Amino acid sequence: MKRVNGLLAIRKNKASYLIISLGFILVNIFAGCRKKMQIEQLTVTDNVIRFSSAIENMQEVLLSEIADSMSYIIMETNNNCLLGGNPTFTFSPHFIYNYTYCFYWDGKFNTRIGRRGQGPCEDPAEQYYTVLFNDNHFYSKGMKLIEYDSNGRCTGKERSVYGVDRNKGEFSGLFNATSFSSAGNNFMLFSHPDTVIFLNKDFQFVASRQVLESFPAQTRYINPIGGPFATSFHDTTVFYNFFNDTIFHITDTNMISKWIIDLEYDKKVPIDYLSRQGELLSQAIRGNIENSELIRIADDKIVVRSVYETNRHVFLFWSKTRFFAVPRNKEAPIPQIAFYDKSTGKTISVKGKGFTDDIWGMDYFYPNCGAYVDKLIKSVWPFELHELIDERHSKGEKVHPELLELAKKVKPEDNPVLLIVHLRS
Repeated sequence: MKRVNGLLAIRKNKASYLIISLGFILVNIFAGCRKKMQIEQLTVTDNVIRFSSAIENMQEVLLSEIADSMSYIIMETNNNCLLGGNPTFTFSPHFIYNYTYCFYWDGKFNTRIGRRGQGPCEDPAEQYYTVLFNDNHFYSKGMKLIEYDSNGRCTGKERSVYGVDRNKGEFSGLFNATSFSSAGNNFMLFSHPDTVIFLNKDFQFVASRQVLESFPAQTRYINPIGGPFATSFHDTTVFYNFFNDTIFHITDTNMISKWIIDLEYDKKVPIDYLSRQGELLSQAIRGNIENSELIRIADDKIVVRSVYETNRHVFLFWSKTRFFAVPRNKEAPIPQIAFYDKSTGKTISVKGKGFTDDIWGMDYFYPNCGAYVDKLIKSVWPFELHELIDERHSKGEKVHPELLELAKKVKPEDNPVLLIVHLRS
């Protein structure tokens, strides 16, 4: 009987031990999970994009690691919308723009906004237009700000970008207005390099925000490094000026800081270059370029030229500075890309000329038109597409069926086509 009682006691003790041990394990698992969750939460809420460490450890990135498919948009070609030169496109929820040309998202041509000239409703800088669609109206910025109705007809409301009354404090900063974007119910102009200006729908001054210490007027006529400085994410304007390393979301009259780009000081172009650009360039041209102060302080530095936000990522389009590359017998720097994952806090800088294209097999994919919402976008001339396919065939290499199908639908002299990478959510 004592033996039985002893066995029962041992079993009870073992059971108690197992329960205690199991409880201890569960507590540790929970604590570990909680700790892990806290770490992940800290990572996700950390607004620092660790760019310096990313460029020191560049990686080959397969396109399929961030995307699940590709498609294309054939931009309509007719006598009313023949595109030439640099096929630069910008994107909005309603339309795709190539300077003054406005297309729908299916590639069909809609209308042309504005016309070139010196008279009312005309702009002498038509080829440098930025076009917006806001509150059922189109707006353009060249040397003027002009309003149009939903059909692209001028309403008569316009204002010279340079006709600002300085005595009323309406900002000589409009001197070098390089960006024109929506800002909630207002508009935003970026007067490079130091001031963001807000105007209402009547093109009247509303507010301004300094992004750098104010510069003397004579230094405003400098060549901007980078751009576009403002890009679109859904209905939000994303603004970045690399001299302050901050990415902002723009509201009606304000700038909300979203992320800080961590780039070591010795890798950046110094602000001294910005205020002395003309002087430094003149000295270099008149003397020995290679031994000039310009090369010493500002060459081979890293510039984030533009920032695009998507649903999951923040993409940094960057390159190195290389002044007077040809006379110095230097290779021009290639445009490169890095991306920050908003869900993990991880930043990766992509090695080489772009993402390795393992979806359509086009060697690499560099989105020369940037990103929009959940897409990376690249424009390609049809003749380039035909040349690529011919080259592949001559080498006996396979060509993806989608590329073959696309090539059948376009002529070499047609407008560019847009290749769309659909990002994973």
